[in-house]
Amino acid sequence: MQFRPWWVTMTAKLAVSRLPVGYRTWARFGVFRHGGMDDGSYAISVFNAHVRAAGLVQLQGARILEMGPGDGVATALIAASHRASAVLVDVGDFVAHDLAPYKKLNRQLSSHVDLEGCTDLADLMSRCHGSQYLTHGLASLKTIPTASIDFLFSNAVLEHVDKDEFADHVVELKRILKPGALMSHEIDFRDHLGGGKNNMRFSSATWNSRLFRSAGFYTNRIACSDMVGMFLREGMRIVQQEASPHVVAPPPRRALAPEFRAISEADLNTAILKIVLST
Repeated sequence: MQFRPWWVTMTAKLAVSRLPVGYRTWARFGVFRHGGMDDGSYAISVFNAHVRAAGLVQLQGARILEMGPGDGVATALIAASHRASAVLVDVGDFVAHDLAPYKKLNRQLSSHVDLEGCTDLADLMSRCHGSQYLTHGLASLKTIPTASIDFLFSNAVLEHVDKDEFADHVVELKRILKPGALMSHEIDFRDHLGGGKNNMRFSSATWNSRLFRSAGFYTNRIACSDMVGMFLREGMRIVQQEASPHVVAPPPRRALAPEFRAISEADLNTAILKIVLST
């Protein structure tokens, strides 16, 4: 694989983001994509990984929430194959509306949803045991009834939640979970530019500017220990966690923006965290 400096990736994304082209057009070319949940096999592997991490065996009748489904509603079909329903929450309507990939995924599943005569995405979601696709982020979470979710998960999503709204997301995620229910998250603390921590080179004023936020590489830059601490302060309990270190070395501290130079070694070197929490 050819090495590409992080700043080359950043410059290219900044330039491309200024072009008057919509999200779905870019996504067709693999640019600015929101994950790979429109790929059936990948979606199944992600779903199963989080279910296994939480130690869940029986899903029938469960209400499962996915934070940030990205480019597809595959989780609704996968949940339905377990006789469960899904609530998919994102900050916009990014999913593919072409039904062909979903029908292909449906054929891969051991238990099928009847999609005969299915006309559109809303019809498909309805057939998945009344699953929902909500597209207003935090505002959508606030509409979900208290203690109505049996299990929730996210995959490389929490690092993209707006920093100013993160604490409110934690409050809502705990509120909607049933007592004793579990949540599973895989969080990618890398810079989404080259796998390091080069996003910490920039001041908050620059990083949070409209130009940077719209370029497809925004992350909230909340440190791992701070993020976990927010869940703990809300009364959540860690069931298990596994942190993976960086493969790409982080920048020297002197190259970081002043606000990040005191970050702990553990946080600086954490690339990915897999964590399961309980109410």
